[in-house]
Amino acid sequence: MGYTEVYGTADNPHDNEELVGAALKPFRDRVVIATKFGIHFDITSPEVNKPLIPDSRPQVIRASVEASLTRLGTDYIDLYYQHRTVPKLDYRSNMPQFTTEAMDQNQDLFLLLNTLAQQKRATPAQLSMAWMLCKKPWIVPIPGTRKPERLQENAGAADVVLTPSEVAALDKILDTIPMSEVFGGSRIVKKA
Repeated sequence: MGYTEVYGTADNPHDNEELVGAALKPFRDRVVIATKFGIHFDITSPEVNKPLIPDSRPQVIRASVEASLTRLGTDYIDLYYQHRTVPKLDYRSNMPQFTTEAMDQNQDLFLLLNTLAQQKRATPAQLSMAWMLCKKPWIVPIPGTRKPERLQENAGAADVVLTPSEVAALDKILDTIPMSEVFGGSRIVKKA
């Protein structure tokens, strides 16, 4: 069976784990590494957005964890959890917020994020992750990254401090500011 994870690039579908493993190797004893198992792309499909195939059979889990350990360059994974799909769609591809029309609709949002990020001496991505971290103590953003400098930028979100009143004000604005639709996904198929 050809097994392909759902992160990374077409040339290297495991790129993300390899980058994380290399970046965290010097700090392995001071970090928590989490990764997922349980779905892969149907690479035989002619569709541009390959359908997702849920597969959490015991033999797949064993092969997945062993491969992840190798790619991460570690002998243990702190949190290994099942990749699950939401309303039978995976929301990471074909998101309409990336269309030209959506970019126009989201100009007020971009201006808000850029302004607040400048005030906090942060990037918009750092501000967004800091906001997510303030929502609930059990929410853990999982940003995707393909470049070491983006990994460093993402980690910098932990240094961005938002007060409860700033979070409340941001929430209020986000409830009223015009934004594009956010949706997308790969079709889920069942295969034996």
